[in-house]
Amino acid sequence: MIPSSMDRRQKKWDGFISHAVEDQESFVRNLAATLTRLGLSIWYAETALPVGDSLTASINKGLAESR
Repeated sequence: MIPSSMDRRQKKWDGFISHAVEDQESFVRNLAATLTRLGLSIWYAETALPVGDSLTASINKGLAESR
């Protein structure tokens, strides 16, 4: 199902990257940068998770706000 324009406006992120910490440097950072250069807004921990915030709460919010 293709989201309507209203659904797209209500979501903050185009995508959510779930990954193991071990993969961040070797793969995830480059993937997120490439997707961002293509014009997508991407949630992933390194850039979207504020220091001191609850990991679980931040992930749940990121998922809820992603298309």
